[in-house]
Amino acid sequence: MGEMNVKKIHDRLIECGIREYTAKVYTMLFSVGIAKASELHKLTGIPRGRIYETLDQLVEKGLVTEYGTKPTYYCANDAELAYQHLQELEMQRIEKIGTCLKELQSIYRPSVVSKVTEFHTPCAITTQVDLKLKRAKIDILIVCNDKESLKTYADIIAETAKRIPVYLLVANEEIAEAAPIKCYMTQDTIQKELMGVSFFTGKEKYPYLMYFYCDRESTMGILRCNETIAYSTESDVYANFVVKSFLNTIKPVKSK
Repeated sequence: MGEMNVKKIHDRLIECGIREYTAKVYTMLFSVGIAKASELHKLTGIPRGRIYETLDQLVEKGLVTEYGTKPTYYCANDAELAYQHLQELEMQRIEKIGTCLKELQSIYRPSVVSKVTEFHTPCAITTQVDLKLKRAKIDILIVCNDKESLKTYADIIAETAKRIPVYLLVANEEIAEAAPIKCYMTQDTIQKELMGVSFFTGKEKYPYLMYFYCDRESTMGILRCNETIAYSTESDVYANFVVKSFLNTIKPVKSK
């Protein structure tokens, strides 16, 4: 009965990715307690050259400990300790794979749009707008299609404009009345259409109330469907192109 159970364990180890020779030597060491490589060769039927290779791998993985020299004896380690060591090795392996993947992406896809983050409460949206503007170091383009939204963030925009260039682009003169800083409009038909681009949520399209382009990379859009929602990303591959396109066509509306 015991041998049958050991055989099942041996087979399950192989199913988990353990090599056949490794599983065979490991289970045999548990049954005999301690043995030399030559003895394991005879007990398992594994070729002598592969026995040494297999034992070296088991020692490296922390599953087996070797004692003495000429001859060297081998003993299976306590299962809990062996398991902990395997966990550590696996984590190291995963970290190495992760590093390789990131390096590969940096070579072939250096500009990838980061995961979009959603914000659903007024407090969260206001906080994120504040953080976005405070983190900006070069310049900011704000596209605004809604007067009330502009009033909401007027103080944050005005404060930021004291530190770095802020280009406030409004859809019409009525919205411009709420501008806390010098604002602009565009006469370019394509740019006007771009200002009205809608966000596709997966079910419906909703027009943006405001859109922030920070340092021509980090972006945040605020829109309203049944509620006010914001979508933010730290790496928008189109941001630089959009900002340049707008700045080439905008004209001042009024001075503050």
